[in-house]
This record gives sequence, structure tokens and C-alpha cells, in this order.
Amino acid sequence: MSDPVVPAAERSRWNWKRTNQTQRTLLDAALELFIENGYAGTSVEDIVQRSNLSIGSLYHHFGNKAGLYLALWQEWVKDQENLVSTAIEDLQSRGEAGTVPLFMVGARAYLEGCWNHRSRGSVFFAQDGPPGFELRLCNGRHEWLRQVTVLTHASDDPLGRLTVSVMMAIVAEGAQEVVTSGSRADADEIMDATLLMIERVGASDTGDAVADTPAEASAS
Repeated sequence: MSDPVVPAAERSRWNWKRTNQTQRTLLDAALELFIENGYAGTSVEDIVQRSNLSIGSLYHHFGNKAGLYLALWQEWVKDQENLVSTAIEDLQSRGEAGTVPLFMVGARAYLEGCWNHRSRGSVFFAQDGPPGFELRLCNGRHEWLRQVTVLTHASDDPLGRLTVSVMMAIVAEGAQEVVTSGSRADADEIMDATLLMIERVGASDTGDAVADTPAEASAS
């Protein structure tokens, strides 16, 4: 008796599911090892052994160790962008349209994401990535700058772009400190200080006075 014929669409879905599972297993194994040993301290053989998959699967799906790292980075960026855009859009839905309050609520969401996923974030803030990653990071920041400028309705002129760029640099430095904070209290202190600096930069652009504590909108 011949085997039953499986429709092509079902075979395709099954193969796609297996592909996703294989990729996820490799990514999770690589992430664990990058957290434990750093990028440079992790070998392809380590990842293959941790994942219980073949070296051929790794090369087929990601090309090499750097491909795994970059795929993990892209996931991190996407997750953080979603947190920021959701926070900004939520504040906008309540009637807020000011660039600085919108930027601050997005920054708060980003920093919270850094704390909540600090083990994963530490992989990318360790300055231990593959060759060329710093250039990719720089290019990514330019794209992120463009997106944030649009999201927060910042002025698309030299001063507006400079203001947003400086505020983003402050967030980047704050994020690195949050990821390496030893306690939630330390992380909260860094977040508050970061938001206060952002508020002051924004006030210098608009000429507004700034209080000694971040605006309540940042914690909304």
C-alpha cells in the first residue's frame, strides 16, 4: 500500500515550521553562550554542541557565528522599537503632541526594556561583536534617528535634528548604564537622571524652564 499523498501546501507549512524551530534553537543557544562567554569567547562548535544541531544547519540558516549575532541584534532592535513606538503612540492618543514629552516617554520605554532584558542587552553593549558591527550600529542609529524624528514630530531642520541626536546619545549612554546596573534601584536612578538630561536638552531648544525632576509624562 502506497503512502498517503500530503498536499504541497501542508508540506510547505511543515517544512517552514521545522525551519523556524531550527533557527530558534540556534539563536537561543547562541544567545546563552554570548551571555555566558561573550562573542569572542564563543565558538561555532560551542553553539552546535549547545543546540544539539549540526554545523551544517548553522551555516545553512545563518552563514556563520556573525550571522547569528546579527540576527539576535535585529530581534533586539525590533523589540525595542516596538516598545518605543507603542509608548509614544499611546501618549499621542491621549492628546500629547510635544516633541520632548513624546521623546521622554519613548526613552522611558526603551530604558525599561533594557532593564527587563538586561542579560540579552548586555551582549550588544559589551563592544564584543563581530568585525564591522560598529559600522552597522552607526548606520542603525541613523535610521533610528529618522524614525524617532518622525514619531515625535521633531523639527526637520538642523537644530531639530541636532536636538534629537543629542537626546538619543543620552539615551544610549543611559541604556548601557541600566543594562549593567546591579539593582532595580540603581537602574531607576539612572533612568530618572537620563530623562532629566533629555528634558534639559529639550528645554534648551525651546527656551522653556526645566524642573529638577523629569516630567510626569515620562512615567505615564
